[in-house]
Amino acid sequence: MSDIDILNETYTPVPYEVWGLLSIAPWKAALVKGEGKVPFDPTQHKNMVWAIDLSLLPIDAQQSSVVERSMIQPAKEWRLTQDAIKALGIQPADANDHYVHAAFEPTGETYVNSEGATKNKTFLKIIKVFKSEDECTQDYLYTQYDPEANRPAEATNPAAGQKEYEAALKLLGATVRTCMKSGASAEKVKDLVDVKIKASPVMSRFFNAGSQEVIDLLNQALVAEAK
Repeated sequence: MSDIDILNETYTPVPYEVWGLLSIAPWKAALVKGEGKVPFDPTQHKNMVWAIDLSLLPIDAQQSSVVERSMIQPAKEWRLTQDAIKALGIQPADANDHYVHAAFEPTGETYVNSEGATKNKTFLKIIKVFKSEDECTQDYLYTQYDPEANRPAEATNPAAGQKEYEAALKLLGATVRTCMKSGASAEKVKDLVDVKIKASPVMSRFFNAGSQEVIDLLNQALVAEAK
């Protein structure tokens, strides 16, 4: 095939891949018209549905952005992610709080964006689950054909506890930003952030509703929203 023949080929996008720490946080929600998913309150809501938040904190070597997906349990998106994890021989709950290799794959459905363009819906397909961050990093480096991949981790790496805190703080920041996009009142945003912290093993290790980091991030987000 000559170079000119490439013009006749259908382009297939390469799936975006991420290596990082996976957090799967289920929480009780209600679906409210005009608001979307809100924390379930039996005194106000008739029907409860499980909401599932997926967050993926990329390893330092990848230098990528935090990946976030939020869905409800009956959604096709969750079923596809769930099936991908089970295909690895483990249950989804066992993949939580583990380092993974994942990719965005099409669900087979489409949607029309705000500009009128038809886009493919995607889901987070878990490809591998690793025993440690080092194992995840090695896999990423091998994939990138990095000759330094065989080098052992240096003794100057931060302590595990500090790295876990930093990962939790990144996830907290992303969670606050996501909750702010709901357009809810400040009080409802704070309640939603609290629900998500409690549902996340990564964040709840270090934070609660009264943590200074939580208060500071919420205040910063609210000030930015007011401008």
